[in-house]
Amino acid sequence: MRAKSWRRGHLLIALGAAVTVGGLAGCINTENNPDRPVVTPPSGTVVASPFSPAGVRVLSLTHFERTPEEGDRVMLFFELIDQWGDTVKGAGRLEVRVSDPNGSGTEEWEIDLADLTRNASLYDPSTRAYRLALRELPAWLRAIAAGGEGEASVEVYFRTVGADGRRVVLRDRYALRGPS
Repeated sequence: MRAKSWRRGHLLIALGAAVTVGGLAGCINTENNPDRPVVTPPSGTVVASPFSPAGVRVLSLTHFERTPEEGDRVMLFFELIDQWGDTVKGAGRLEVRVSDPNGSGTEEWEIDLADLTRNASLYDPSTRAYRLALRELPAWLRAIAAGGEGEASVEVYFRTVGADGRRVVLRDRYALRGPS
């Protein structure tokens, strides 16, 4: 009985090793293997997927921040969500508009999130959201950041490809107030 147990144990170890090696084979670079070609879209290409972003949400983590080197800036946090409401990464073009409700002005920023290297650098895994600094604020926005009255309207537009392969524009708005 002891011999059977020993053989069974070794058999399980061998089977586990075979499964592990077989699983790792799928991780090996297969560029030169004609049976398993690597399919990588060209850089900057946005592809459809069932997990493509279906919504965008500006998070309440968005705030003004003052740094000695750069002065005032807006730290924008936003997340992309799929059709099931789960947080996802996505490729596309981001447009951010910050407007003064009193009509003093609108400032715009465009960020290319189809550049996968830049996209990955702006994603914050700890918050599961994108985090980016909006710099070079106009005077009216710096006044709000310094504690002035009022609020700014932050609108985020994310242009991408939806799960069905069609172009979509996802949008959200957030009221940004200065420090209390």
